[in-house]
Amino acid sequence: MEPGFFNVTSAVTTTLQTILTGSGAVKSIRLTNVHATLSVGVEIFIEDFSGNKSHILHSDIPGSVTLLLDESFKYDSSKFSLKITTSGGGLANATPLSIIIT
Repeated sequence: MEPGFFNVTSAVTTTLQTILTGSGAVKSIRLTNVHATLSVGVEIFIEDFSGNKSHILHSDIPGSVTLLLDESFKYDSSKFSLKITTSGGGLANATPLSIIIT
């Protein structure tokens, strides 16, 4: 999988890798909460065509903190997409949740 770079600026579900468009192999995911003080809630999951989810992470990331998921995983990219849902915090253009996927 080529590195993916994302800046999430609102409480929303973002598709990080769509079904049928990737290898389904992830080496690491780095999530940086740019806001100085407010936490951001995150859920990272894979989802099939029917909307069934399998969670990889469900946590809060405090302000000015980076969370590194460095345990590689693989999934069947012909059946699942990789997504993240964010909530709360001070997400904005100036204070995004920055995501790097390798």
